[in-house]
Amino acid sequence: MKTLRIIHLVVTFIVFFPLIVAFEIIWLFVCLRAARIANMPKKEGLKVWANYIKYGVEMNKDFVLNGL
Repeated sequence: MKTLRIIHLVVTFIVFFPLIVAFEIIWLFVCLRAARIANMPKKEGLKVWANYIKYGVEMNKDFVLNGL
């Protein structure tokens, strides 16, 4: 049973990690475009994107620590 769980974790990491990275790259371009439309510098778009990443990691950390 433990081997099956390890295989499941490895397979889901291999499948979902590239999808997560692709989504984050797309979201970066969305943030940069929104900053350009709002006549703000690209640096501001990067800050917004970094904040999304930071808060997402914090939410995941909270979920892992506290569970459902």
